[in-house]
Amino acid sequence: MCVDVAGYGDHRRTNRDQVAVREGLYRALRRAFIRSGLRWERCHREDRGDGVLILVPSEVPKELLAGRLPVELASELEAHNGGAGPEARIRLRAAVHAGEVQHDDHGVAGTAINLAFRLLEAGPLKDALRGSPGTLALIASEWFYEEVIRHHPASDPKAYRQVPVAVKETLTRGWVRLPGLPGLPSLSGLVLGRAPGEPEGPRQLPAAVRDFVGRDAELALLDDRLTPGDDVVIALVTGTPGVGKTALAVHAAHRARHRFPGGQLYVDLRGYAAEPALAPEQALEGVLHALGVPAGRIPAPPAARSALYRSLLDGRRVLIVLDNAASAAQVRPLLPGAPGCAVLVTGRGDLSGLTAREGARPLELAPLEPAESRALLRRIVGAERVDAEPGAAADLARHCAHLPLALRVAAERAAARPGLRLAGLVRELDERNRLDVLGADDEHTAPRTVLSWSYHALPPPAARMFRLLALHPGAEVSPGAATALAGAGPGEARRLLDRLVRAHLLEEAAPGGRYRLTGLLRCYAAELAETEEPRRDRSAAVRRVLAWYLHTADDARRLLCPHRVAPRLTVPDGPPPRRFRSAREAREWCESERDNLVAAVRHAPATGHHDIGWRLPLALWTLCLPRGPWTDWVAAHRGALDSARHSGDDAGEAYALGALGFARQDRGRFEEAANHFLSAQLIFKYVRDRRGEAWALHGLGYALRRLHRYDEAILLHRQALRISTEIGDAGGRAWSLGGLGFAYAGRRRHAEALNHFERALCIARGTDRRAEGWALYGLGHAYQTLGRPEQATGHYGRALEIFREIGDWRGRGETLDGLGKAHLRAGRPEAARACWTRALEAFQDLRSPQASRVRDRLLILDDDTVRELPESEAAVPSP
Repeated sequence: MCVDVAGYGDHRRTNRDQVAVREGLYRALRRAFIRSGLRWERCHREDRGDGVLILVPSEVPKELLAGRLPVELASELEAHNGGAGPEARIRLRAAVHAGEVQHDDHGVAGTAINLAFRLLEAGPLKDALRGSPGTLALIASEWFYEEVIRHHPASDPKAYRQVPVAVKETLTRGWVRLPGLPGLPSLSGLVLGRAPGEPEGPRQLPAAVRDFVGRDAELALLDDRLTPGDDVVIALVTGTPGVGKTALAVHAAHRARHRFPGGQLYVDLRGYAAEPALAPEQALEGVLHALGVPAGRIPAPPAARSALYRSLLDGRRVLIVLDNAASAAQVRPLLPGAPGCAVLVTGRGDLSGLTAREGARPLELAPLEPAESRALLRRIVGAERVDAEPGAAADLARHCAHLPLALRVAAERAAARPGLRLAGLVRELDERNRLDVLGADDEHTAPRTVLSWSYHALPPPAARMFRLLALHPGAEVSPGAATALAGAGPGEARRLLDRLVRAHLLEEAAPGGRYRLTGLLRCYAAELAETEEPRRDRSAAVRRVLAWYLHTADDARRLLCPHRVAPRLTVPDGPPPRRFRSAREAREWCESERDNLVAAVRHAPATGHHDIGWRLPLALWTLCLPRGPWTDWVAAHRGALDSARHSGDDAGEAYALGALGFARQDRGRFEEAANHFLSAQLIFKYVRDRRGEAWALHGLGYALRRLHRYDEAILLHRQALRISTEIGDAGGRAWSLGGLGFAYAGRRRHAEALNHFERALCIARGTDRRAEGWALYGLGHAYQTLGRPEQATGHYGRALEIFREIGDWRGRGETLDGLGKAHLRAGRPEAARACWTRALEAFQDLRSPQASRVRDRLLILDDDTVRELPESEAAVPSP
């Protein structure tokens, strides 16, 4: 095997950079070999300055070089690059071949080595790496592929593509593979051609507008611009509201999508909606998920999200449609960094910065030509009716300012009343125009006029529902949320929503389930709510829907996490929640409402509903939503703390402080966590909430254990145990006993640790599955430190079954880590490797700092020597 660092001699690399590259290269190679089961110390190695020649003993299974090793090497290079400066990052070409090698006083030689280095210089391999978002491109010789790779499924033969090799006097064929980023599907097809059955890129374009007419010149212009080239293509469509920017963009994107086999992404940036515009980091979360990044591996910092997004698009031909942009700053983080992609942006604000700095080519969209307006009316109303009244049709188009949105609404209205002449409709429109409260000079006048026409035709309950929908915090609304918003009955709310859909004033996002109020419709509804709904009624509607989300989330919490310590999370004036028939139904609701719940967390304090503002983050936190990267939980709990203090709720302040303590502990900030728990404990004591006080004491003991202050932790867990015993809280007793077990284990008082874990298990069994799982984990931990691996594996195995059953990912990760240590001590290194590999996946999904600890454990599986592992303690959560 030989490897070569791409661009090692780049003039931008200093001597110091090159040293850092060489150190990182050797470290990545060594770790990748170890983690792949290859003994690095038994391989002959020769340094080549910007690369390495590695001779692997013939008795080593060759499929490891083509299967597991490339994935591990790519992962190690990613880890190096994540902490290296721009000029010290590594992108690597590698070649693998097998054959005879001659040794002499000067080193090694042979035609097999010559061929390997010729493969390393192959043009297709360099092109593949250049167009890849990853760190590694591997080429195998034809012999190696035919004799090794294709016979071993673990080598992933479908990931390889055949390429021609012509270097100096060598003419042959090779097989190239591009190991994808960790957790992502293979991206090799984007460079070398997609294999049958290989997954395609995202296909997110909305359906094209029905009855699209005209715009031939604009479409021809966009057809020409939306072509992959040597630079990133950015096309910009601007124009007045309702002029048809989105319809044109989607239509043009559908015509051009065959040029972008890497996929098409669509993002509504909500630049003109009444709700806040979509933040770039929110948009990046959505597109990264669409590009295959697991939720747990989406980085939190916006800059890191943008960097990962550009890396994934590098070398791919993807069309990105960014609709309804408010500003150039909103768009820039979503622009790819390498050629091959095209971006189509729509907006009506000042987007000139994209033209000046990014070279976007603007297209100002004008209203339809009279002939095009007539054609649209003929398609929707019917040719016969329009041709029978050409003058009235022209007047109708003029009243709509030849704007497609207004024309479509007017035409749909006309189509729904076949017995009425178009002249009568024009008279109605004239009457509504006189009632337009916003004046003739406003840019929305024509759309507002026609929308008001449809709005005033609604019965009063449907009109009220339309106004109130603009107050919903999220982009999509379910019938349940709409019921709460309007204070209506469930059947009535659904009928009103369907009535708005039939009036073309609401979009059905999912058949029978969810609805969306978008674009000008939402703006118009918000204006109506502002002018026609009294302030008190608006506030009451917002409170009803926020309370509904709170109560429903709390109902799900009681079903999914019945034993977690939490305050009373309902408010007295809230509507009844949705009731769940099963845990699965509760989980599905939490997932489907995720974006709305995030919006509600932000909306409650912003609208002055602070009693909901501190409760809602606590309800969602206990549902384990912090697993995803969708919000900053430290910030969320800070907001909860501010709301509790604003509303003067001491108990709420204490619970928010406790939750903030656990959020800090999740990130390894134990000193800060301890301060939060201490503050919470003092408040709990003041308000005489003894269960809360025990919870805070337990959290404080947890933090001090992690700071190795075991004697103090023992005192705190004893206090928590005494309180739980006095108030008859069996769950609290189990958790306190478990905490004491870990504290005694830290002091190496193993007999006392075992005793406390056994007592915790007896109390938890049959009452609290999560506490039972952690008690079993504690027993495994104690037996493992006592050098009794068989007993340890038995307890770890039972704990793992419980954590799988209840969906506790942190418990799974910690137990797999402990199980790996027990297997290693019992002389089963491969079983240990399997456990640690699965533990690493769990911690990476959680974005836990413990992932690096487990990654280091994998490096211990080296040589013939099984090293003793250092003692460590699990980050055991509290109830």
